[in-house]
Amino acid sequence: MIFIGPSPKYLNDQHYIGGFKTEDIAALFNHIVDDYSGWAKAISPAVLDCPHKPELTEFLIECFEETNPSIALAFAMATFKTDCREKLKELSVPSLTLAMANDPLVPLHIGEYIREYTPNNFLVVMKATGHFPQICEPEETVKEIKKFIMDEHMC
Repeated sequence: MIFIGPSPKYLNDQHYIGGFKTEDIAALFNHIVDDYSGWAKAISPAVLDCPHKPELTEFLIECFEETNPSIALAFAMATFKTDCREKLKELSVPSLTLAMANDPLVPLHIGEYIREYTPNNFLVVMKATGHFPQICEPEETVKEIKKFIMDEHMC
C-alpha cells in the first residue's frame, strides 16, 4: 500500500495536531459551496506549490473545475471529517508513506505519526513540495514507489 501525502485525521484535537482547526474546515466547506470556481483557483497554487511550472497549476484548476461541486464537497467533508488513526495499527501489508517537507495540507509530523503507528510502514520524505508530488514531481514520486516495490521487504 502506498500513501502519498496522507493524513489519518486533518482536524486538531486535544492530543493530536492534524493541521486544521474546526473553523478552518468550516471555511473550506463554505468556500466550496459559495464559490466553487473561486475555491479551485485559490486552492490550486497553494496546495500544488509548484510555481516554476504554472501549467501544472492550470491543470489542477481544470481538474477541480471539471468535478461536480457537490461531489467535491462530499469528498472534502469525508476527507476532513474522518479519523482513521485507530485503523493504522490494523494494516497488515507493507506500506510506504511519501511525505513532503513542505505540504500545506499535511504537516511532516503526520508522516512520522503514520510510520510510528502503522506496522511495517516505511516513511520517505521527498524533496518535492506541496500536496501533489505526483503532479509536480512525477519522476521523484515514481522513483520512490519503484524503490519500495523492488525492495526485498516486498517479496
